[in-house]
Amino acid sequence: MNQEDLDKTFRFIQKIKWQAIIDFDDQGSDSKGLCKVFKGGPNTPQYDIHEAEDYNEDDNAVENIYYKTHWIFANGYAKLGKEAAGFKQWNNSKRKRGLTQVILSLAKTIPEVRAVVMFLLLSKEYQPMADTFKDFCTHLDGPNQLVYVAENSEIAKGWEETLSNTCLEEHELRERGVVGMSWTEFQECMQQMVCGTDRHQLYVTMATGSPYPLGNVSFNGIEIVSAKECEELNNFKPCRTFRSLIEENYNPKYSSSIVERHLDLVTSDELTLLEYTSLLNIYNPYPVFASCFDTLMLPSNLLRERIFKDWVENLTHSARIFLREVDRSTHSGTGKAIAIVHPIIAGELLDQISARKETTVSKITLEYLKSPLLQSGAKSFTSRDLLDGANRMLKNRKKYEYGDDVETKFSPLIEKILYVKDAGDGQKEPTEQSIQEAADVLMEGFNKFKDPMLAQQMARVFYVNAAAFSESRIDECFGKAYEYCKMANEMKSKNTFFLIPWVAFMKVK
Repeated sequence: MNQEDLDKTFRFIQKIKWQAIIDFDDQGSDSKGLCKVFKGGPNTPQYDIHEAEDYNEDDNAVENIYYKTHWIFANGYAKLGKEAAGFKQWNNSKRKRGLTQVILSLAKTIPEVRAVVMFLLLSKEYQPMADTFKDFCTHLDGPNQLVYVAENSEIAKGWEETLSNTCLEEHELRERGVVGMSWTEFQECMQQMVCGTDRHQLYVTMATGSPYPLGNVSFNGIEIVSAKECEELNNFKPCRTFRSLIEENYNPKYSSSIVERHLDLVTSDELTLLEYTSLLNIYNPYPVFASCFDTLMLPSNLLRERIFKDWVENLTHSARIFLREVDRSTHSGTGKAIAIVHPIIAGELLDQISARKETTVSKITLEYLKSPLLQSGAKSFTSRDLLDGANRMLKNRKKYEYGDDVETKFSPLIEKILYVKDAGDGQKEPTEQSIQEAADVLMEGFNKFKDPMLAQQMARVFYVNAAAFSESRIDECFGKAYEYCKMANEMKSKNTFFLIPWVAFMKVK
């Protein structure tokens, strides 16, 4: 396929946020082939060009995949005088070993069932690519996250014969293929999936059943109706009720009534989703990766068979009205994330869910910390991010030096649990029970995260609020403070930062 055809029919690759692109065309470069097409996009993300052998020799190269897209030439790079190798030679080379390192790393880091690997078959020279398909199938525990695309059955025939002999049964393999669609039609489908349908563009239906964009055509006295305009006539996008809700001088009763009305209509799983998302959004400033809730929101049979389903799209209208979707990037990767539309709504949700369940914020937090969502041995970057967020939620205080408008003694979540008794003048103070509840939450976090800072916070919860204890229990209060303070210092005995609460405790005592 010449460069002009590539430029016309593969522009869709510019629109997708790839983690890595593996190119088996040794003649390609940033000025030729698909790499040139990718580079030419107006909003193409930053990317690095690498050869597959780089990952065999440099561990940092594998780690850097998660910072920006990597374009990987898997079998030669003519621009640097490196020719393609035959399959047997390639199979025993640093190129193959380097590519294996990339596949292993991606399989470990990307959340389960969230990877999609697409193979574009442009010629019959695909032995190394077929071998790579087999490796992905192995390390992703099956073919459900793999797709191959070929313009005609002649190109796909040899590919399917090769893989049906070494990798999958023929019927399983064909379920993963898109064969017989022209590249122009495929591009239109991909652009609609990624960018949505342009309602100003007219479409006609092709013989394959897929819509194809029509050029500027006009007929006297005839109005052309796009094929797309005849579909889903009653599928209107839900109105974002909260879009203009949070304004100055708004009526809090209005948001309260809307939350109450829509909570009556959500499913039990959606209620748990909103409960945890509200908790996180109030006390942790970052949106949560949607994949973190897959085990909660996907049926067990789909999880077992590793079949991905975008459960966010299938939420009820009443659940979706509270959520916004964002693309979130961290130093480890990017992905779809969700958040409550506004902190005020998150607070209202948490209060009403607590009342419905006849529970408290401390019990909700304990339930969340004990839930399967927080796996201590998390492998994917999204699960690790969720763990980090839960830890921050327990220990991060507000300070003027951080740019906050108030300064707190504990994290806002712990203060919410602690200060429950009305002290007059709009102030609240702790009780013996609330101090113990806050300590229980911190202890659960300490057991999960093994963070000495949480042991330090447990000590401070007791000795800073010792005045809340009766005289008969004051020794018990200081005894617990001593125990947790000692625990923190034993874990970080050489860190002077942890000696500060120890000295402060001795002064108080």
